[in-house]
Amino acid sequence: MFKVIKKGCEPEVKTELSVGIDLKSAVDVTLYVGATIRIPLGVVLDLNTLKKEWYIATDQNPDRPSWKQFLKSHFVQLAPRSSIRANGIISGQGYIELDFVPLCLLDLELNNTSCKSFSNEKNVNICCENCSNFRQNELMLIVHNFSNNQIEIEQGQSIAQAVLLEHKSYLSGYKSTTKRTGGIGSSDEKS
Repeated sequence: MFKVIKKGCEPEVKTELSVGIDLKSAVDVTLYVGATIRIPLGVVLDLNTLKKEWYIATDQNPDRPSWKQFLKSHFVQLAPRSSIRANGIISGQGYIELDFVPLCLLDLELNNTSCKSFSNEKNVNICCENCSNFRQNELMLIVHNFSNNQIEIEQGQSIAQAVLLEHKSYLSGYKSTTKRTGGIGSSDEKS
């Protein structure tokens, strides 16, 4: 579900019954009293991996939705781990639509087009990690320090959890044909 763009930020499931996938800080951070910051998590959504896992999980289900229906009816919920909340750091939950991926990956997936930054001898979809599309769609956790103490977060420390969930918003009657054109806040930008 994720492509790691920063070494040491490999997602992990901590226990057998864990609900969320732990995500890690991509940088060392000093969070001052009263400060609000975005902490990069060193990963982007990866539709190729998610699609493979989806096919495996639903292979025996004759009623499974199409892949495009799946993309429209699921999202990733991002929340802070309870261990950082216990230290006085708060963060709201983030809702990440499945089109919040590097644009070259989304275009390739939805329009079956090619990307010049994709290349290897087996024609597997691997994008250049230096591509600016990856950096603008890196997942981030927005946090605020409500404690009376400065808090240190180390690179590689698990600070967030991601959960893939289903929603029924497509039943609301509201629709959009607008395509995502960037990272955080891009759906509010006027063209």
